[in-house]
Amino acid sequence: MLARPIRLLCYMFALALAVPAAFAKGPSMLLSFTPCRLSDPNLNQCIWKALDEAIPIIAPGVPRLGLPQMDPYHLKSMEVSKGQSQNQVVFKLRDLDVHGIRSFAINAINFDRKTYKCFVGIEARERFINKGFYEISGRLFMVPVQGKGKFETWMDNYKSNFTIQFQKITKDGEYFLEPLHLSKTISVSRIHFHFYNLFNGNRILGDTVNNLMNQNWEEMLDDFKPTIMKLFDQVFMGYIKTFCQTVPMGDYLQD
Repeated sequence: MLARPIRLLCYMFALALAVPAAFAKGPSMLLSFTPCRLSDPNLNQCIWKALDEAIPIIAPGVPRLGLPQMDPYHLKSMEVSKGQSQNQVVFKLRDLDVHGIRSFAINAINFDRKTYKCFVGIEARERFINKGFYEISGRLFMVPVQGKGKFETWMDNYKSNFTIQFQKITKDGEYFLEPLHLSKTISVSRIHFHFYNLFNGNRILGDTVNNLMNQNWEEMLDDFKPTIMKLFDQVFMGYIKTFCQTVPMGDYLQD
């Protein structure tokens, strides 16, 4: 549910540097760009600048690179369970739209030119909002709950740290970066939940359950995190691999 997303910056290490160069090669130049150089003593600053320039280009999507729109980012479905046995509740979420990626800003970066490992820290300058449809049944905080309808969540002070390990390979006489693995952490100062039409529209019962989720938001986040992290692995590693297989390293990062 937090997908979101979300998230993005891991694959954007390579993607953000190269998107302007890819556009520059086309008939319509959208952004003048000079590739970063591994020998540059200010390499991290160069990558930082390139990422900041690339975010507003990436967010609407980059069709010529096969990358879909990122803000809002659409997820077809996800399922999250909380608790066990008779005290379990299942959230079935569909048609999720994640808003706020355009507001991402870099707050830290470190690229190791010897190992090709890159760390990127980001923060959202605006609320990170998720909207979609839900179906819920079971027991939440020992309270029987059921419902079906629209939902919204929004997060305050969203931050993520990403570390991605690349290796340099040769293909058709050119160098490419190949992503090997990705690790990440997320943090927020607060999450707000609102599920509409709980208990077939019973406002008193619905408000009670929404208040329970908001009062226990940290526990809710802990339950959702494993699903979110698995989703990040599937979505963002797919983006990274697609891009790195398409664009030579020399277009964005030169020896």
